[in-house]
Amino acid sequence: MQKDNFLKSLRVNIGFTIEVLKSFLIMLIVFFAIIIVLFSVIHNLLKIREIYAEDTAGYKNLVDVNSNRMNVYIEGEGDKTAILLSNFGEPSPVVKYKAYKDRLVDNNYRVVIIEYFGYGYSLSTKDTRDIENITNEINEALNKSGIEGPYMMIANGISGIYAENYIDKFPDLVDKLVLIDSVYANSIDEKYIKDTIQDNSFNITLTSFIENTGYARILSYIKPNIFGIDKMKELGFSSSDISLYRKMIANRFYTKTMKNEYKNLIDNMEQSKDYVFPEYLNVIQILSNEYIKEFSEYKKEKLIKKDIKQYANDLITNYEIQKIINIKGEKNNLNLSNPDEVINTIITN
Repeated sequence: MQKDNFLKSLRVNIGFTIEVLKSFLIMLIVFFAIIIVLFSVIHNLLKIREIYAEDTAGYKNLVDVNSNRMNVYIEGEGDKTAILLSNFGEPSPVVKYKAYKDRLVDNNYRVVIIEYFGYGYSLSTKDTRDIENITNEINEALNKSGIEGPYMMIANGISGIYAENYIDKFPDLVDKLVLIDSVYANSIDEKYIKDTIQDNSFNITLTSFIENTGYARILSYIKPNIFGIDKMKELGFSSSDISLYRKMIANRFYTKTMKNEYKNLIDNMEQSKDYVFPEYLNVIQILSNEYIKEFSEYKKEKLIKKDIKQYANDLITNYEIQKIINIKGEKNNLNLSNPDEVINTIITN
């Protein structure tokens, strides 16, 4: 009898404990939900204020492009012109590529940084992010800014395929092409590459949705190395530039325009996969050791058939003036991890 009463009492106590734990968990969930909502409200209020804030850095130079407004930042009085095109998803190309810009200006270049629609100070667009639209937007932005060719075009990452298409359409305007850790359209026939792009597209969409909570803003303070802010400090970026970059992370982190651009990447690569360099064109393909290592491992694991150097080599038609150069540094981050060697390579080749 006493045993039955003990078991009955134990069950009651266990049941009570479970109910208390459930209530506690519900309270925790509600608490964190309230915190997230508060952060989201504060974040979005700050965004409205920051978007319309005065440009104290002098980085904003909006021009009319395709009935929209695109930022084209210009610095330097040199007799040579370099056009800088950013990698995918950069919240502020004018800040992120400052190290390249400064070193080129010091070497007598006039530097033009184009911020695509949805990037930096440029407005967003609903226009399709196919390769033809982006190429025409680059050309119109340069024309409206009074930038005459021929010029050197420096394309980072995904901009490699835009630059190649640009040269195909406007061959007289570019006398030198520099590709830095470029996306290679001729790799799109690899199933692993295509699957990776599709997986990344979903992740970008999800990340963009979550960003409404303001987590990227917070992350830029908690984990600044994720965004390269630690390296910016090492390179001597001003506190105002770093502050601006954090604001741009909060405001331009995977915008809808960027998401649409990435969704078009497979189609854009398919359209460009047969491209090769014109024989007359001076080309430098710069590959970071991390980029080379990553693709070598993919090939070793038989996920792909060719490594990145082979894809780069397939574009070459004139080995006397078209080179592949390996530089020590981080994949898609040579602009912060080794800008001096990159610029030295560009101006001496």
